[in-house]
Amino acid sequence: MKYLFNKKFNSWIDEEKTITYSHCHDGIVINAGTLLGSGFEPYHLSGLTLPEEIDGVPVTELNGLFRQDEVGYIEATKLKRIDIRVTVDKDFYGEKICRFPVLCGGLQDTLQSIRISFLADKAHINPIEDSSVRSTIECVGFDGKVIDDADWDYGSFQSRLFMGCTNLKVVRGDFEGYCLTGCTFMDCISLVCPPDIRVKNMGEREFMNCTSLGQIHLYNGLKVIGYECFKNCKSLRDIYIPDTVEHIGSGAFDGCLRLETIHFPRIITEIPDRLFANCEKLQKIFLPDEIKSIGNEAFIGCASLKKPWFPDGLTHIGEKAFYGCVSMKDIYLPDTLDSVGEDAFSNCNHLVIHGKTGTLAERYANDHQIEFVAD
Repeated sequence: MKYLFNKKFNSWIDEEKTITYSHCHDGIVINAGTLLGSGFEPYHLSGLTLPEEIDGVPVTELNGLFRQDEVGYIEATKLKRIDIRVTVDKDFYGEKICRFPVLCGGLQDTLQSIRISFLADKAHINPIEDSSVRSTIECVGFDGKVIDDADWDYGSFQSRLFMGCTNLKVVRGDFEGYCLTGCTFMDCISLVCPPDIRVKNMGEREFMNCTSLGQIHLYNGLKVIGYECFKNCKSLRDIYIPDTVEHIGSGAFDGCLRLETIHFPRIITEIPDRLFANCEKLQKIFLPDEIKSIGNEAFIGCASLKKPWFPDGLTHIGEKAFYGCVSMKDIYLPDTLDSVGEDAFSNCNHLVIHGKTGTLAERYANDHQIEFVAD
């Protein structure tokens, strides 16, 4: 079958190409790789527009072998699957860098899965911008490493890569390098299997509202967990924060309703504001000796928290830090404590404070009508 197949800068290329296709269980598979290569300029936006149907049968799958930069975006109306291979030439610096096509410009409200195979030193991907794709895509796979440049001061991964892909369940592949730049999987409410992520920095709200995410492995080498990174991950049960982490943003685990246990890195000296707010199932947390300050509302609403360990050397507990922790009964406040914020232990109805006489612990207990036991 002959078809004016290619489109560039919204203009048809006036050249007929032969479409190679075969039937599959739900339509037609187009093997399109051999159709590309003429009429395209490398490093410029190029496009591939698929026919809706052939002989009355819908086109549901795109396969093929593509050269790098032969296709900048893919446009289709009934496509369900993309399974392509990309060949990459070395650039001026002798590296093979693969850039993926942008899924845009079309009625791709049926697309369910994307699999891209490549052999390259690095791969850069663009966010899924098409709103219809974000609502239907279920699986994305990369056979190859998606690598950021660890020497840069910023990430080559664009922010919001999969943000709002509400039906996305699985992302396969390896993400390596310096950082994710924010909101990568935000609002992916069906995500249960994220890729293997080995970066030094996770930006803000990377997994926010991933309500189906039950577990995640954090790379032993990770240094930064951004603001509200895992907020409202309601299915996350336990998490091991590696000792390499140097900074955690406020609200990073806010609203993780099922979080039960957590390992806290020893290098951290401050619990940020609202770090574990409303983690209703959190029962135990052992704060390392290095902790000096607990932020405002850090554990507010942690209804199952029973007996947190307050290390010697702790100097400050913020406002409403443990507000509503109704299961707390006996806590020991060290004599190094010099300030406690307003309502820090309000609505902790069965609380007993232990400490040394003549310290802030005793004065706070007496001022707030809390039972005090001298140890």
